[in-house]
Amino acid sequence: MLQIDSGRYSTITLDFPHVQLSVWYYWSMARRLWLYLVGRAIGGLGASMMLLALGVWAKQITGSNTLAGLCTAAVIAPRFLGICIGEILDRVPRKHALLFADLGTSVALLLLWFIQSTDSYWPLLVFGLVYGSLGVLTFTASPGALKAIATAKETPHAVSVLQAINGIVVLVGPVAGAVVLAAWGPRFLIIVTGLLFAFAALLLLPIRIPQDDSSGVPGRWAGLKLLWSDRHLRIALTVMVSSYGVIGLVDGSLYALVDVLGMAPHFTGVVLASQGFGMIFGSLLAPRIIGQFGALRSLILGLMCVGAAVFAIVLSLVFVLLALVCVAAAGISLGIVFTSFGVLVQERVSQSVMGRAQAALQAAQTAPSLGLMVLGAVLVAYMDIRVLYLVAASALLGIGLWGWCRSANRT
Repeated sequence: MLQIDSGRYSTITLDFPHVQLSVWYYWSMARRLWLYLVGRAIGGLGASMMLLALGVWAKQITGSNTLAGLCTAAVIAPRFLGICIGEILDRVPRKHALLFADLGTSVALLLLWFIQSTDSYWPLLVFGLVYGSLGVLTFTASPGALKAIATAKETPHAVSVLQAINGIVVLVGPVAGAVVLAAWGPRFLIIVTGLLFAFAALLLLPIRIPQDDSSGVPGRWAGLKLLWSDRHLRIALTVMVSSYGVIGLVDGSLYALVDVLGMAPHFTGVVLASQGFGMIFGSLLAPRIIGQFGALRSLILGLMCVGAAVFAIVLSLVFVLLALVCVAAAGISLGIVFTSFGVLVQERVSQSVMGRAQAALQAAQTAPSLGLMVLGAVLVAYMDIRVLYLVAASALLGIGLWGWCRSANRT
């Protein structure tokens, strides 16, 4: 039976024995929403291109791995400061904040234009700090803008598309940035990324993003208090912070995984691509699962599937192709986790504290991820990677089981 529903979210349903396949036409979403999503995708592409290229550029100039690493650290460091300025960000209209971030990055790129010689390392470091700070502004303003322009019915699909776009950007951006830098040099990279940020700002101009009138909720910690006082958000925050640390532990041992597979170091790109493609598919699949189980339980189910996939990776290490399939399965599960979390935040965090909540989330997620990523990189020198992955898988399943029990407990 073929059934076509012409409602706002048009659906084609193919009903065969034991099989039902539903496909949403995402392009049925409003024009304003697509302009916003495409603009964020273009800005994200520019950001992703510059992030890896910045470290590569520093390495070319100085020949130092340490200084190249400091450039990346300079981009990440401002994420911890966002929680201190979240209240200010909540008072700034979302559209103005996003325009300032995009155009400010384009202007900041001019600083890099003047790097000519091997002793001109400092502008890269300064740009990294400015670039990271503007990235915090984008991160905290974007969810509030999406909440303002998307209806409750559009939100799950909009978040899933945004997560899928982010997955594509993560796959394409770093490689594109490195290729442009190697083939045409840093000045061409500056031009390309500067134009991408400017175009992202241009697409934002015709969109009306209303500002919540209740944006005067006082308190630097209002967002964190909301995250902790709301039962669903408290469970999700605990689960996400704990699992980010465990996932960081696995990410830190990525090169050891490639060694166990008997492949060259550059095979790391294939492993990351497998995970990335899985995340894109999982992000698009998530709205269907969220509609069935709700955002919180979809997040927890996805996390337990990540744990199961990590177990499967351990069992499949003797077969490279099978291991890549398991990595892709982990990516699909992560896509469901991140989309479900994004939808849950959209549903339960008010406009008035969205910036403070996002800043608190970013700081809470970044710290354990970075710390345990370093720990994972150290542990692989003393521990069999299979043992490390089994510990990580058990931890993820344990965290998911705790979250499931808590979500079922109404007291």
